[in-house]
Amino acid sequence: MGGPMGTPDAYCELHAHSNFSFLDGASHPEELIARAAQLGLPVLALTDHAGLYAAVRAWKAGQETETDAARDAGLRPVRPIIGLELAIPRTDQEVRLARRGRKLGHPLRGTRASRGWPGEFHAGPTPGDHLVLLARDVDGYTALSRLASRGHLAGEKQYPVFERALVAEALDEARGHLVGLSGCRNGLVPRLLLTGERAAALHAARTWARHFADGDFAVELSHHLGPDDDWLVAELASLADDAGLPTAVTNEVHYADPDGHRLQDVLVCIRHGATLEEARELLLPNAEYRLKSGAELAAIGADLPDERSRRAWQAGMAHSAAIGEACRLELGFERYRFPGFTVPKGETAFSYLYQLAHDGLLVRYRPVTRRALQQLTHELDIIERTNLAEFFLIVWDLMEFARKAGIIGQGRGSAGDSIVAYCLGITKVDPIEHKLLFERFINEARALPDIDIDFDVNRREEVIQYLYQRYGADHAAMVCTVVTYRARSAVREVAKALGFPPDGIDALAKALDTRDAADVARDLALDGSFAWLFDELGVDMADVAVPPGRDGRGSGLVRPTSDSSWNSRPRPTLDPSPRPISESGWTPPKRARVLDASVTSVRHESEMTKRYARSGELAGEDLGLPTPRDNGSPGPSSGRPAVVHLDAESGIPVEERRRIRVVADVGDPDAQARQGSPGDVRNDHAPRNRWQWLLALCAEIDGFPRHLGIHVGGMLVTRTPLIDLVPIERASMPNRVVTQYDKEDVEQLGLVKIDLLSLRTLGVVSDALQRIERDTGQRPDLDT
Repeated sequence: MGGPMGTPDAYCELHAHSNFSFLDGASHPEELIARAAQLGLPVLALTDHAGLYAAVRAWKAGQETETDAARDAGLRPVRPIIGLELAIPRTDQEVRLARRGRKLGHPLRGTRASRGWPGEFHAGPTPGDHLVLLARDVDGYTALSRLASRGHLAGEKQYPVFERALVAEALDEARGHLVGLSGCRNGLVPRLLLTGERAAALHAARTWARHFADGDFAVELSHHLGPDDDWLVAELASLADDAGLPTAVTNEVHYADPDGHRLQDVLVCIRHGATLEEARELLLPNAEYRLKSGAELAAIGADLPDERSRRAWQAGMAHSAAIGEACRLELGFERYRFPGFTVPKGETAFSYLYQLAHDGLLVRYRPVTRRALQQLTHELDIIERTNLAEFFLIVWDLMEFARKAGIIGQGRGSAGDSIVAYCLGITKVDPIEHKLLFERFINEARALPDIDIDFDVNRREEVIQYLYQRYGADHAAMVCTVVTYRARSAVREVAKALGFPPDGIDALAKALDTRDAADVARDLALDGSFAWLFDELGVDMADVAVPPGRDGRGSGLVRPTSDSSWNSRPRPTLDPSPRPISESGWTPPKRARVLDASVTSVRHESEMTKRYARSGELAGEDLGLPTPRDNGSPGPSSGRPAVVHLDAESGIPVEERRRIRVVADVGDPDAQARQGSPGDVRNDHAPRNRWQWLLALCAEIDGFPRHLGIHVGGMLVTRTPLIDLVPIERASMPNRVVTQYDKEDVEQLGLVKIDLLSLRTLGVVSDALQRIERDTGQRPDLDT
C-alpha cells in the first residue's frame, strides 16, 4: 500500500474530475489512473459531477496497473475509488429552473463576465453547494447509483436536481457505507466562510456530519497557490477543530498533467459559449489543478504560515490515506445479470430451456439427425456451465410475444451459429446445414453472448414496451452511447473559444472530411489547398498527409489520444514569462519560477489570474482561408470519405470508443516515433501561433464525451432494481431513460444486454404480407 499512513507516500487523492465531468475535466479517466501510477499514488477517487459515467473505465484502468507490463514500466498499482460530486440547489428558484432544464441565468451577456473569484461558476451549468461522496463498499456504490439516478430523474436531461432533502435521505440510508467531503470553494462550508458567515459554516459542517457515521465526514482542505488560500485553509482548520471533525487534503484535480490546463480553459469556454477573453473570470485561476504526488502536497503544507494550518494539513494528508485504505470496492454483478424468468412449477430455468430446445428440434429437423442431436447436447452443456439459460428464455419469450402479435422479427449475427437459438425460433438459419461454429457465439473464455434481433420498424416499440411490462420499469432501460467530439464539432468549438472569426471557422470546418478530431491536420494536408498554413507552421505538408487507411496521424503535428507519451513528465519551465505566440494570438498564462525540479508547485508572488491576449482582436483579421470545395467535385478533397465504424454484430454505425493506454506499448515503433517527433505541438510548451494551438487542442479533445445518446437497440434487464447496479438518467426521447454506462461498460460488469433493432426492410415485408392476406385471404408463412 505504500509507506506508513502519515507519510507522503501513503497519500491518496480523493477528489478528481475526468472528462466525464462534461466540459470540465480535461483528461480521460485512464489518463488520470496512469498519471497516478506514475506519481506513485496508491489510490485515486474519481468524483465526476452528478454521475458515475467513468466508474467502470477507471476500475478497468486500475486493474491494468496491476499487470506485469505496468510493473515492468515502473508504475505503482492504483486502486480507484468510485465517487461523485453533487451540486445541491441553494434556493427554490434554482430548484424550479433546474426542473425545467434551464440554466440559472447566463454568465455572459455581451460584456466580459465579472463574477468574483475566478472559477466560482466553473463547476457546471447548474449552480449549487458542492458535496463530494465516496463509496466505501458495494453498498456505498449502490447508494451512489440510486442517488445519481434519482437526481437525474427529478430534473431534465443534463439538468439533474439534487435537493437537500433527497441527499440527506440517501445519506441516512447509507450511513457507514459512504464517506463525505465538504467540497471545494463551491461547497457550502467554504462558501459561507468566504462570505464571512462563520457561525453558519460551523452549523452546516455539523449538520452534514450527522448524516454520516462517526469520522466519515471530513472538512476538505485544498491549496492551489491562490492569494487567499492560506487564509481559507486556516479558517477551515479552525472550523474543523471547533466542530470536532477530521480534515482531508485533496487537490481538486481537473487534469492529469500540468499542460492540461490549456484544454480545461477551452472546455469551460465551450460550456459557456464564450471566448477566452469573455470567460476570463470563469476560468480556474492557475495551472495547479492537476494530479500531484504526496511529496508535492506535503511541501505546500509545510509552507503554510501558521502552526494550526500546518498541523491540520499534515493530519488531513494522513486522513486522506486512511480513507483511501478504507474504501474498497470490486465491480462485478454477474449474480444480478438476469431478472429471474418465471418457469412452470417443478422446473428450473435450465430444465425448461432443455425441454423447449428439444421440442424445437423435433419441429426444425424432420427427421432428427445424430449430428443435430449431438450439437444440441454440446450447446446445452456450455449454456448450463455458463449459467445462460435465463438469457435464452428471455429472448425466446420476446420472440413468442412478437410471433403471437404478428410482429416480424428474427435474430442475426453470431446467434445464427447456435442450434439452440434455431430450435427456439430466435434465428431462421440452420447452423448444421451451413456448417456454422457455435463457439463464435458463446465462448467460455471470452465476453458474454450478444443476440441482435431485427423487428418491423413500425412495431419495435411494442416489443420494448412488452419488456417494460414483463419485468417492470425499475428493471429495464436502454443502454447509452457516448457521443464524442469529432473533427467538425471540435474545430468549431475550439476555434470559437480561441476567438477565430465565425466565417473562418465555418470555412475550415466545411473543408474537413475526416470524423476524427485527431486527424484534422492530416485532412487539411490531404486537401491540398492549405499549403500556406503548413508553410506558416514550418511543417512539411507531405509528412502530415498520411494516406487514409494507414495507422498514423500526421506525426509532424499531432498524435492520437491513445498515444501514451504524455506519461513522460514535462520538464519544469524555468522561464517565468514565455513570449506570446503571435501579436494577435493567445498568450499562455505565466508560469511560476521553479526552484526545485522535484516540486513543480511553488507559491506564486504575483496575481494568479491567467492573462491572455485579446482573442477578440482576431475578429477583424483575414485568416486567408480558401473557399471550401464541394466534396463531389474533382480535386484532392474527393475520394476521402470519413471512416465509419460498424458494430461487429448488428452492422449498424456506432461511435467507436477511444482506446486510452494506461501502459505504453513499447513494441509499437510508430508510437515511439510519434513521441519523439520534433514538430509535435502537444510537447511544444510554446507553440508558434494560434493555428498550432487550434490543431493541438483539436487533437487533445478528440474522443472527449459531449453527451449521452441512446443505443440503437440495446436494452438492459436485471434481477435487482436497475438503479442499484447502474445509474440512469433521462434521454432526449420523452418517457425514455438510459444507463450512464455504455455497451462495453455493461459487459465489463457481467450484465447482459439484448439488442432490439428496427429494420425498414422488415416493415416493407410486413406491409406486403398484410396486402397479400387482404387480397387473397391467406398469409404466407415465411418460416416454411
